[in-house]
Amino acid sequence: MKGIAPLAILVIVGLLAVEGVILTDLLGKTDNIVRAARETEIIRLINEMEFAKRYLSQALSYAYYQAAYELAKNGGYTDLGTANSHNCIAYWREYDTASVPNYEDNFRELFVLYFNKYGTALKSEVKVPVYDDAKFDMDTDSISVSANNELRVDTDAVRVRDASEFTQKVDPNPFLLFDIGREIFDEISPVTSSANYGEASGKMQFIENKYASLYGEKGFDITISSENAGSSNDNYALRALVSIETRNKYSYSNTQKTLGENTIMLEYYVIFGTENIAHSEQCI
Repeated sequence: MKGIAPLAILVIVGLLAVEGVILTDLLGKTDNIVRAARETEIIRLINEMEFAKRYLSQALSYAYYQAAYELAKNGGYTDLGTANSHNCIAYWREYDTASVPNYEDNFRELFVLYFNKYGTALKSEVKVPVYDDAKFDMDTDSISVSANNELRVDTDAVRVRDASEFTQKVDPNPFLLFDIGREIFDEISPVTSSANYGEASGKMQFIENKYASLYGEKGFDITISSENAGSSNDNYALRALVSIETRNKYSYSNTQKTLGENTIMLEYYVIFGTENIAHSEQCI
């Protein structure tokens, strides 16, 4: 029996050693499985982040064209109800009073509004920050946005972060539309001192021909339609509808929330002359 004890001890030690090898192997395999699962999750979330970035880059263009469409429809105002109007088209001049909207700030405001709407519509685990800054660079035909916070996605095991700044090339014409409108407005200003309707309407025709030729080659259709709302040639009230329209069509969402393509047209009225008439009404 004395010889059995050392043998038993050797057997037990051997079994423990084998179990230790097996346990070490199992722990190693478990660690590999956990590492592989973590790496798989990281790859999945990185792909999710890349999808979100592509989506937001595309959303830049849609928000830009949507902002241009809505702003042009309101004559350069974010809210047409804040402006005097005729046939629901804003006045930029009423006799001696100029009311040119700050279309650059208004454009930026609407663009940020639409871009944030697109951001919140993203179906993703990626948390998109609220954007509050946008820059238009018409020298490079690009638009950029930035936010204070990063793009992020968090799980129990993984955290992924990425920059929230985006820049996208755009067609400059929807923005240039408003600059052209301002140029025409400035050229009309001296005409307001015309002695009679015949003189004023002739000068308006000259301005129309000039700008239709100048910007026609750049993809715009420009018209100025004048009428005498006064009582005579000498006692006149020239009301002119200025229209600047892009020939290209751009993607937009209409009031029924359906996507489509359409041209973008800015329209505004000016009225001036020797006879002061009632000329504006509420837009309903």
